[in-house]
Amino acid sequence: MSDTNLGAATIRTKPVNPVGGENAPALTITLPLLGFDNIPSACPDDDVRLGKRIDPYYADIWPVGAKASWVDAASARSQVAAGIGRLPAYLVADEETAAMKVTDVSRLPAHLNVLSVLDSWRSATGEQLAAFTGLPHLATGKSKTMTDLFTTELVDVGIFSNVLFTTRNTARGALYRLNAGGGFEKHVAPILTYAEWLSTTAGLKNTIGGGHHDRHNVITMELALRIAELCDVGTVVGEKLSSADLHGYSGLGLPASGAAYNRAADMTVIRNDGARIAIEVTASGGRALEMKVKHWAQLIASRRMDESGLTVVFVLIDPDRKDNAGGNRIRNNLFKLVRKTVGEMPGVSFDRVASRMGVADWREWFPEPGVVSPSFFELDCERPTGPPEALWERASFLSEDDVPFAPDGDWATAVLDNMSMLRSVPHWLKEGRTAPDLHRVQLAAAGLSKIPVPSISRPELTPGTREFGKAFGFVADTKPPKRMRLDR
Repeated sequence: MSDTNLGAATIRTKPVNPVGGENAPALTITLPLLGFDNIPSACPDDDVRLGKRIDPYYADIWPVGAKASWVDAASARSQVAAGIGRLPAYLVADEETAAMKVTDVSRLPAHLNVLSVLDSWRSATGEQLAAFTGLPHLATGKSKTMTDLFTTELVDVGIFSNVLFTTRNTARGALYRLNAGGGFEKHVAPILTYAEWLSTTAGLKNTIGGGHHDRHNVITMELALRIAELCDVGTVVGEKLSSADLHGYSGLGLPASGAAYNRAADMTVIRNDGARIAIEVTASGGRALEMKVKHWAQLIASRRMDESGLTVVFVLIDPDRKDNAGGNRIRNNLFKLVRKTVGEMPGVSFDRVASRMGVADWREWFPEPGVVSPSFFELDCERPTGPPEALWERASFLSEDDVPFAPDGDWATAVLDNMSMLRSVPHWLKEGRTAPDLHRVQLAAAGLSKIPVPSISRPELTPGTREFGKAFGFVADTKPPKRMRLDR
C-alpha cells in the first residue's frame, strides 16, 4: 500500500488483483477517514441517524445469498392454522379493526408515508423507514402501524434469516416491502383525495414491488439516506421516479419513450441546481450489466447536458464485502464496459458521454464499518475522460465545476419544489420548499378560480357584503380541507 500526501488529504491506494489485460484503476481511499459519530447528520432523528442503523453492507446479515425470509398475512394465517408456525405477538391483530385503522383519517398520513416509501424504493428496514418518514416508532420493528399494514395485506414482513436465537434488538432488523396483491389500489386509493393519492404515488400507477434482490434494495436505500444526511443535495428519489422515460422523455416534456427505454435506475440524486445523477447499484456482471451501461450511454448521447441535466454513476457493491478475486473481476469488468461503451457512443465534442458517466466503489466511500471517506461528500467517482496514458480521472459529480449544468430557464430546479410534496423522499429534504398548491391545480383543471360556494338562500338576513369564507376580525380566510392541502 502506498500513501501520497496531497496537502490536507492523503490518497491511499490499494492495488487491485489484475484480471485480464484491462484493469480498473487502483482502489483509491481519501484520508482522513471520519467516524460516523463525529460528523453531523441532517437526519433530525438521533435514534435512526447514520451509525445508529444496522449497516447492510458490512454487517454479516445475509447468510443465504442476497435474500431475506418473507411472509405475508395470508400465508402466515395458513401456516398458523396448519400448526407449523406462530405469529409474534406484535404482529397479531384483528383483521377488521386493522382495516378500520389503516383508513382512519387520523392515522392515514403515517400509513401513506410508509406505503409511498416502499412503493418507490422496493424494500427497507424499519430503521430506514423511520429515518425516511420521521416516524421513529417504525425503527422498533414492533410498530402498530406496521402491524396494521401487515394484517390488511398491504405490506409483507421479512427477517435476516439464520439459526441464532433472537434478542431484544432483533426486531430492529425487520424488513418490509409492499404486498403484491394490489391491496393499495383496491382498498386505499379509492378513499384518498387527489392530493393524498398524488403525494403517495407521484401520479404514477405503476407499482415497483419488492423484487427478489433484498440486499441490493436495502443497500440502495441506505446509500440514499447517507447521501441525504451527509451531502449537500436537493433531494433523492427512488426507482419509481428514476426511469429513462422521466429522465429523457416525458420528464422533459417530450413524447413518452417506447419499450426500449422503460428501464429505470435504482435511484436518482437531484443536485441543488437541478442536475440529475442516476445511480445504478451493481454487485454482478454479465449481460444484464452490459445492457445497463449501453442503455444509459445511448440516452446520455441523445440528450445534451443542459437539456436534461442527466449523468449516471455506477456504484459497485462487492458481493462478499471484501477484496476478493470475484469482486475484483466484477470491478474490472464494469470499468472495461464503461470504457468500451463511451468509445462506441462518444457523443458530440462539446458534450462527451464520458464526462457524464462515472464509476464508484462502496469501499472507496466507506472503507471500513462506521467510517466515511471525504470523497463521499461530493460523490467522487472515476470517469473515462483522462489522457490516453491514464484514461480514468477523478471527478466530483456533485460539483458544478466538474460537472457543469447551465439549463435555459428554471425547469430543472422547479422539480425540487414538486418533489417536496412527495412522501417517498427523506422528510428533512422537504423543508424550505414550496410544494404545489394542489387544490388550485384541480380548480384550474375544472375551469374555476376558487372553490364554488352556493348562493345564500336569504341574503336579506345576512348583514354586510362580506364574501363567504373571507377573513373577518381575528379569523383568517377559510382554507380548503387539510386533506386537500397536504399541510406538513
